[in-house]
Amino acid sequence: MPVSKGVVWPKWRNLNQMFSVVGLTSLQVGVEGCSDFSVANVTHRCSRICRTRRQKMYKISTAFKNLQLKESHCPKFPLKEVYLATNNLSDNNLIGEGTAGKVYKGILSNNQHVAIKHIINDGNAETVVREVTSLLHVTHPNLVALLGYCVREDECFLIYELCPNGNLSEWIFGKDKILSWIQRLEIAVDSARGLQFLHTYSEGCIVHRDIKPTNILLGPNFEAKLSDFGLSKVINQAKSLTRGGSIIEFADPKLDGEYSAEAFVLTFHLALSCTSLKQQRPSMERVVVKLEEALDVSTRAKASTPETTPNRLSFS
Repeated sequence: MPVSKGVVWPKWRNLNQMFSVVGLTSLQVGVEGCSDFSVANVTHRCSRICRTRRQKMYKISTAFKNLQLKESHCPKFPLKEVYLATNNLSDNNLIGEGTAGKVYKGILSNNQHVAIKHIINDGNAETVVREVTSLLHVTHPNLVALLGYCVREDECFLIYELCPNGNLSEWIFGKDKILSWIQRLEIAVDSARGLQFLHTYSEGCIVHRDIKPTNILLGPNFEAKLSDFGLSKVINQAKSLTRGGSIIEFADPKLDGEYSAEAFVLTFHLALSCTSLKQQRPSMERVVVKLEEALDVSTRAKASTPETTPNRLSFS
């Protein structure tokens, strides 16, 4: 048996047998095709990779633990329930797959049909927490309902209501599926209502940031439900603007104060008018004019003297 520093290593028939114990392949370890190696060195590589995996998954686990402490009323499902519901994550229950993981249909112990997202990309801890945070307090007929979550070591799941008619993309681009004109209009109205609810939410405007056909799910009666809030952000600017605001709060900190206050106010008012609910939105021609004006003001300001960062904006 090979011996290294007094440690007796077991006999492996081949490298892949050794790697399989820790769930790796020779390609992942980086010794594919190598003939010059020592068992000790390869074992060290395996240990390092496994340690990195554990650290990445710990980020998800820690994030969810923190979320649980703050939002303890969010139901937490046992891992056994998730695996029973999906028949051990059977491929027969697979209904979708994205960058963050796979989605399975399942039936809970109370006979409720659900969709279960299995987070397999260990770099999505923040995305997962953002999605849970966005959906935890909001309830609307045109938003997919988050029913709970499950996390244990390297397993991470989000449990949603099941939308049996899939997503809008399947019906628009699918060859064998057809939506009538009325259905298309109803889906458009439902989607708009969901967005309106998010944008006018009392606790802060929720911006989805990833609206596309695959993220518009269709319920049993083809009612649209917005899903996948992994990129969403909560913006509380609306309340601040009514009281006056600080440029520093709204400008990109990377600018480090190097911008024209006058041009900033111009573009800021322009941005507000483009998203306003109470006034006529400007035409693109007007947008171009205002942006060119802001550019001209900024160019002249930079050519004169350096500016100090103003503290207040005047909103009229």
